[in-house]
Amino acid sequence: MGYVMVPVPEEFVQEAMKMVIRLSQGDRFNDWDAEAIAQLFEDMPEMSKAVLSAVARGTLSEEGSVKEDVLARSLEHSIREVREIAREINTHAHDNAFGSVISITTSTETLPNGRTRDDRRFRMEEHVAQWVREAERDEAKRNPNPLLGSGG
Repeated sequence: MGYVMVPVPEEFVQEAMKMVIRLSQGDRFNDWDAEAIAQLFEDMPEMSKAVLSAVARGTLSEEGSVKEDVLARSLEHSIREVREIAREINTHAHDNAFGSVISITTSTETLPNGRTRDDRRFRMEEHVAQWVREAERDEAKRNPNPLLGSGG
């Protein structure tokens, strides 16, 4: 089987990868909707929910993504563990006939000394990020934090 390498502008990488996956898998994957994201969020363990929430917040921020080292530090996990959690989330989505929720983009950054380093960023589609935030708020309403309550 042959392969093709095509340069894709940074802002279209996620969309291009989505189309490549869709073409290679046929129309096996369903499109995400608010209800499906809410169900995914409910099914996930706490650390996966934390990754989903952090990536959603990063996607909705001005940067539009979150650096993997910043994400790992904020969750007090290693980069490897965070990547594994993201992989598990996407595998769960694929097992339920949905496309990936989280994508990781890599760009090469040239440092002042001439060396290069990879800049990996986690992101998701903006409308999916909004649905994740809604699911997070809904869960907080259903299961309020007892430490934040009006104890009496």
